[in-house]
Formats: sequence, C-alpha cells, structure tokens
Amino acid sequence: MKTTCLIVLSILFSINSFSQNFSTETGGNCYSIEIPKYMAKTYDLNDVATAQYKNPKRSLHHSY
Repeated sequence: MKTTCLIVLSILFSINSFSQNFSTETGGNCYSIEIPKYMAKTYDLNDVATAQYKNPKRSLHHSY
C-alpha cells in the first residue's frame, strides 16, 4: 500500500514539474494567444508584428 502511494505521488510530482505555466495575452480585439511564462515581451524582432516574445535565456546576441 505504501509503495503504491509513493509511486502515485512520484508520478504526479513528475507530471507537475514538467508542465509549463502559460499566460494569455491579447492582441487588441483581434486575437488571444497563450505564451509560456518564461517568454519575455520584446519590440526589436519585427517592426510590423503585433506581438513579439522571446526567450531571454536563449537569445543570441551577435555584434557584427
């Protein structure tokens, strides 16, 4: 019985730890999109985009 409870708890913990948290962002009255919480809003990717998000930890910073 204890072993079964431990197995179930470990499965639930692993499922919860690998799930991502999302936030819903809207683009005016036109659309809404779910963005992972680790993404950050940015304005420097595209001049005509209505929504821009990037992963700040994976961004490449090149200077040419």
